[in-house]
Amino acid sequence: MKNIFIHNFRISDSSRVIANVEECKTYIRIKFISTIDSKIFEKKYYHKKNLVIVKFFFVKESYLFFYLIDKKYYLDRIHIKDNKIICQNLFVTEMNNCNLFRCQDFLFLTSYDNFSISTLYMFSEKNKTFIELNKIKGIIYNIFRTTNKIYFNIKKGKNSCIFELDLFKNEIKDLSISKSSCCINDLNEKYIIFSMSILKKEIVFVYYIESKQMLNLSAEFANDIKHLYLMDDNIAVILECGCNDHLIIFNLLSQKRFLLDSNGNIFCNMLYFDSKLFYISSTYKGIFFIKFNLILQKKCILKELYKSRNIKMEVEKIQLKGRTLEVLHYLKSKGNKGIIIYLHGGPSFHFRNECNPLCESLNRDGFEIVCVNYRGSTGYGKSFQNLIDGNWGVMELNDVIDISEYYYNKYSSKLFLLGESYGAFLCLHALLARNNLWEKCCMVSPFISPFSMYNNIDCFDKNMFKLQLTSPIKFCDKNQLINVKSKILIFHGKYDNIVPISESKKIVDLLIECQKKEDIDFTYIRGDLGHKLIYPSECNMYRKILISFFNS
Repeated sequence: MKNIFIHNFRISDSSRVIANVEECKTYIRIKFISTIDSKIFEKKYYHKKNLVIVKFFFVKESYLFFYLIDKKYYLDRIHIKDNKIICQNLFVTEMNNCNLFRCQDFLFLTSYDNFSISTLYMFSEKNKTFIELNKIKGIIYNIFRTTNKIYFNIKKGKNSCIFELDLFKNEIKDLSISKSSCCINDLNEKYIIFSMSILKKEIVFVYYIESKQMLNLSAEFANDIKHLYLMDDNIAVILECGCNDHLIIFNLLSQKRFLLDSNGNIFCNMLYFDSKLFYISSTYKGIFFIKFNLILQKKCILKELYKSRNIKMEVEKIQLKGRTLEVLHYLKSKGNKGIIIYLHGGPSFHFRNECNPLCESLNRDGFEIVCVNYRGSTGYGKSFQNLIDGNWGVMELNDVIDISEYYYNKYSSKLFLLGESYGAFLCLHALLARNNLWEKCCMVSPFISPFSMYNNIDCFDKNMFKLQLTSPIKFCDKNQLINVKSKILIFHGKYDNIVPISESKKIVDLLIECQKKEDIDFTYIRGDLGHKLIYPSECNMYRKILISFFNS
């Protein structure tokens, strides 16, 4: 289920305003929150059916919103003046394949043609238009600037490369070190942080411009690097460490580090000025705007952007035979209706300690929830993630069963099973393996197996499933399905372009062949939605369906 809070926050250059974009069915809402007096202002765009968001960010105190409607790109400037929202259109173009970038206080626009030739433009505040600077072969997907040079990350075929444009000489150079893919992550006048693909591994380096030395930053950290942000001679490094991110300040001169934060999902949109770092972090308790003073070494919460209500959650490390798994355990708040074992999709995903409206609703209704990061989840390093490659439905299925038995033996509570997409695939085969362990099971966008998906004519992208055809799971065994005691809910979007709804129809047909009765043994709901729940109305509907099912 999509978390509607994540990734849409932006911080103004003064840190006085935070903006958040929320997509609703009939409009897009941009909410501006004053961090000084907590006043809230809203701007709505009502062209939802054909409006596509391209980019949004602050330049000083103005919020730039770049979007596409009917093959035309629009750039709006939004700011707050005299307690009113002022919106001004800066630019409209019918150029193809446009993108917008901010480098310091400069704005750049790129457009590329059918031959992947990119044209670079720079915005003129005086003329309120973009002026052409140069043409570059390849697709520009990020831009960085120093005083007299512009650097580009460019996509050429399957590889990424780095180009440099000297503004004085108007010369372009390819800075790629080898045929391996490489791209810049961040830079300033003293350092360039870039990543390079070496033997199918992404390695992050820091290049010291003056001394021409390089530091392998990936070797400094055991966990996967989620984000890097340069701050003078320091780097803010966000590491994925399971359910909680770690925010580390790494000094490039002394190469010393210290742990600043180790709680929650730390968002990548940061702000740094006057030796102060501003960032946003989400935990199960709420979403917080935080300031850290690098000189005084002091951290404080400036603003609570969202607060969860009466929720208790613990990150638990469960010792199983030969392995340890991390789970999020939402503890009972009232009553004791049972424990929902919740399986994420992906499988390249993991549950985090963050605001989760679905878990909040189920928990307030009296259910405990155990969110399982089974083997194959992200957040625990590539070796953990790659454990299930070519072998879907074996190790991680054992994890689901063993975790369920662990909580049943510990609490003697009713068990329920909930899985989305890949998690629904695991739900199906968990029921076949242990037919009476769970009272009820909800499968959202399930598929039978990689083999079934690969051979499904409705499946548009077969590449991922082609790599998993060595999995021993090929079919849904009717002899096992007939013995399943759990009541089943199958929920699938009619417009799902990832897992076609025909996969759910196959499961329904098998249930009917096994003499299972609809609305008694199983329920089948087809929703007017796609693979992900995008809009608040869809999320609310989903929550109501689940609460009704688990309470029935």
